[in-house]
Amino acid sequence: MKVVLKISGELLSSDNIIKSVCSLAESEASIAIVVGGGNVIRGRSCDEYSKCVADSVGMLATAINGMLFSNKLQQKGYNTTILSPLQLPFGVQKFNPMTVEEQYCHDRILLFVGGTGMPNVSTDTASVIYAGILHADYILKATKTDGIYTEDPKLNNKAEYLSTLTYDDCLIRGIQIMDAAAFALAKDLKMKIIVFSGYEENCFVRAINGSIKTSCVQ
Repeated sequence: MKVVLKISGELLSSDNIIKSVCSLAESEASIAIVVGGGNVIRGRSCDEYSKCVADSVGMLATAINGMLFSNKLQQKGYNTTILSPLQLPFGVQKFNPMTVEEQYCHDRILLFVGGTGMPNVSTDTASVIYAGILHADYILKATKTDGIYTEDPKLNNKAEYLSTLTYDDCLIRGIQIMDAAAFALAKDLKMKIIVFSGYEENCFVRAINGSIKTSCVQ
């Protein structure tokens, strides 16, 4: 099984997330992680700086998050490789789409930082791009909510839970769990996306086997 995990910056510091990734690694899945930077800055909702500057800072934030998370995994005994389209120091390798599949195996966890290396492109879209290059079976998106809703359930307790959607459903309804570009690309690549709470114990394995609440886009 080959999976790409999309983990937000806010969730990366959670002990539950590191335990859940390790549990998934024990299943001998091939794992790639696309790291977010929202704990530092969100380019799409930052009005204080220009969009280009905010996105650029966000890409650097993902590199910091990725290095820290990689170290946590290494302390647990896992081999990791950090890849980026950006030229970064400190052991971050330059991403090469022609050779990356050779590194994508069950005994090494890949971490993608720096998004796509370009502003105006979210790490959600980056996760779909990398999943397509790696021919992954799923994208597993860990979030702060237990699936996809018509609205933020924390702001509206009458928001409707949506267990299964098509890509067109997401685009027409304006679902905000991922951006429209990510859904449109996932549709072209026929990439299955599973959305669930990153606070559930052993969340990645349980999202795959259906033992926790999830939403599926396909």
